[in-house]
Amino acid sequence: MKFLIHMVLLLAVTCLISTFAACGVNKDEHEKIVSERNRAMADLAKAQGELDKMKTEMEEIKIKINKVKANHGLTKKKSSLTKTHNQTKRAFEKCSKEKKALESSFIAARREVAYLRDKMDELINSFKKVSNDLNLAEKANEILNQQMKELIAERDRIKNPMKNR
Repeated sequence: MKFLIHMVLLLAVTCLISTFAACGVNKDEHEKIVSERNRAMADLAKAQGELDKMKTEMEEIKIKINKVKANHGLTKKKSSLTKTHNQTKRAFEKCSKEKKALESSFIAARREVAYLRDKMDELINSFKKVSNDLNLAEKANEILNQQMKELIAERDRIKNPMKNR
């Protein structure tokens, strides 16, 4: 569920960054961030796949242990159980290593998300500033148009004083 939430969050961040990409962010920096994020997502998916595979192997080993216990006496299969125990132990160690790798990938992904949030905030602030500047420019243009109309009217009144009476 958390993975899905993170995917949705990353998708939303990606959409927002794409929307505001023309608001002053360097294109090279944008492409670098996107490629890093895609690489982290691929690593995370690969690690998750390996973890799922290991979980499946663990279940298979557990099934083998249960079959051995059910079909044979413990004394006859002691060596088999020891072998299975060693396999389980190795699988557990492998899972632990993969878990650590997955956690470090997850931490890196969280850092990337935080970085992208900061960039998104910068883009939003930049967008707000540009919007504010645009509003000010529109107001100034309206004032200039009004003043121009008044000057033209004044010029016409001065040129033709007789028409105005």
